[in-house]
Amino acid sequence: MRSKWIFCLALLASLYRCPLAAQKNPSFEEVISLRSAGSPQISPDGKHVAFTVTSTDWKANGYDSEIWLSKNGGEPFQLTRTPGGSSSSPKWSPDGKWIAFTAKRGERTQIHIINPEGGEAWPLTHTEQDVQGFEWAPNGKQIAFTMAEKESPDLKKQRERFGAFAEDDTEYSRSWLYLADFTTSFRDPSELPCYNSKDSTAQLWPCIEWPAPKALIDSAQIHVVRFLWSPDGKTIAVQHQPDPLINSSYRSDISLLDVATRKRTPLIQNPSTDGLAAW
Repeated sequence: MRSKWIFCLALLASLYRCPLAAQKNPSFEEVISLRSAGSPQISPDGKHVAFTVTSTDWKANGYDSEIWLSKNGGEPFQLTRTPGGSSSSPKWSPDGKWIAFTAKRGERTQIHIINPEGGEAWPLTHTEQDVQGFEWAPNGKQIAFTMAEKESPDLKKQRERFGAFAEDDTEYSRSWLYLADFTTSFRDPSELPCYNSKDSTAQLWPCIEWPAPKALIDSAQIHVVRFLWSPDGKTIAVQHQPDPLINSSYRSDISLLDVATRKRTPLIQNPSTDGLAAW
């Protein structure tokens, strides 16, 4: 009986080794070139899935992420193509008719909108600083987003003089909270641009301008880490800390922001880290 068990174990070991002997070790290029999927977002009706696919761009010596879409469980297809950059953070509108995402298709990273049924993406925001995180309002008529504060004139002069010179824990930009209205009837300003009003040749007729975002939290000594809309869309829960430094995360608190009045009320102020979870 013992010899029979030994024979079986030997046979299993030989079968286990055979496939391994035939395997080929992947090259460095093959490993780096593997594509990866991430950030899956299910549509409100549960029928479609938007997600990102990251691939290697050897020519640009980096990675490129684009948004893909699988409709009704079908074969996924690429939805966005951002030249020279990536598309990321896809998020469905509450009615499932639009997908918002961030992409750098110009000088700054902005929120873009695309129809999952097809067509070109168009920018919703046109801000001076890069847009960071964003969330749809429950009614689908607005999008709240974070954006870094403008660089101070003193810091700008210092960079121009000293280049990459920096002083630890003193040079940083806080993230503040803003609001953008969502509309599908907005016309691109390039159709009727505005000229410099100081120019004697400036036109007298109305022109089209990019709508300015509404500031919800700005000029405040806090750094917005995370935020979530309330189910009724009237309040935003905000996790914030004094500044973006790593050690300051231990001093993060949670406040409630009234969207209509911009009044911010402290909710949780423990002497340790307070992390925002969900409504």
